[in-house]
Amino acid sequence: MRDYLREETRTAHEAVDAVFGRFDLTRREGYTAFLRAHCRGLFGLPLDPAPFGLKPLGLMELVAADLRTLGEPLPAPLPAPRFSGEAEALGAYYVVAGSRLGSRLLARQWREGADGVLLSAGRYLSDEASHDAWRDLTAFLRQEGAMHPSSVLDGALRTFDHFRSAGLAERGNEAVSA
Repeated sequence: MRDYLREETRTAHEAVDAVFGRFDLTRREGYTAFLRAHCRGLFGLPLDPAPFGLKPLGLMELVAADLRTLGEPLPAPLPAPRFSGEAEALGAYYVVAGSRLGSRLLARQWREGADGVLLSAGRYLSDEASHDAWRDLTAFLRQEGAMHPSSVLDGALRTFDHFRSAGLAERGNEAVSA
């Protein structure tokens, strides 16, 4: 299932990476826009409680705390995609838990910033607890055979599209404020 999801979401994943890869995490404006985009993307996703008894990620609290540290209000949420059932919710969980692997790489870029306030707002990128979620998810996907893969895929694709929209919304805000 994991290989199926990775292959079938490749294009959507690359589109999200292209949008989020343009945020300069070493500058306060870029990092703030990055956090705001993630906040918009996480809002309304069925992650806490997590589907199928997986570990809740608790990422909204972390990104909100980082935005408060930067003196930024929470952004207006985008309408969240609708998920029908736990299999589609698992697709959302797959996208977000997988993004935590990439956060390690992004944290290296963020740490290059010279702004002390910026560096004090690192709960979201530095969270180690959510990294275990990926391991747990992949173990679950290996053993779960009763689930229809296309439902999980539908949830994952809608989640990637939602995050792409959130990133594009904040790219526009960053350009105005820079």
